[in-house]
Amino acid sequence: MIHKTWDLTIQTTHETYPGTWNPPTSNNNSGFTVDGELLKIRNHNVEDSGKRRFRYMALTIKVNKARTREFDAKGDEIDSQYQTEVLDRKGYLNVYSHVKQDDPFEVSVSELKNKTNASGNGDEVEFWAVATLVKPAEFQQNERVRLKTLGNSKMIETITSQSSEKHGNYYGEDVLNRWDGKI
Repeated sequence: MIHKTWDLTIQTTHETYPGTWNPPTSNNNSGFTVDGELLKIRNHNVEDSGKRRFRYMALTIKVNKARTREFDAKGDEIDSQYQTEVLDRKGYLNVYSHVKQDDPFEVSVSELKNKTNASGNGDEVEFWAVATLVKPAEFQQNERVRLKTLGNSKMIETITSQSSEKHGNYYGEDVLNRWDGKI
């Protein structure tokens, strides 16, 4: 299937996987949240030894920040809104100083590549997603995105645009009874 985005035809690559290809189906209370810039998209086909074929969209992301995802005992994700700077009150007046904090959940790009078994050069990391997750979003080259991996793999569970121009920018699990579905 050929479709156009960024006014260019998307490249297609093929890989033969030795053995049986078993992509992850759940996050197993682990994974990463990645913020970055979308550099390129291509179609990628995987064929295993049983001649089963799997089709993905390979997204190359220039990673700005990667963090581990945290889950509670029930398996629900904990949203750890982390601030890089906090205000430290000085004295009794309205005098504050800005104090930088280290993010305890942040991981380096090399650690992200090792844990997800992803490839890429430098700060660039390649993630895979099913086409139904990526195509409706109509991502643009150099667009800022945030994605969550499916467990400690290079598969994408959800992806969203960080662009202020897009309105319905969440792409992931099927969301039912949305207000726009009733129009």
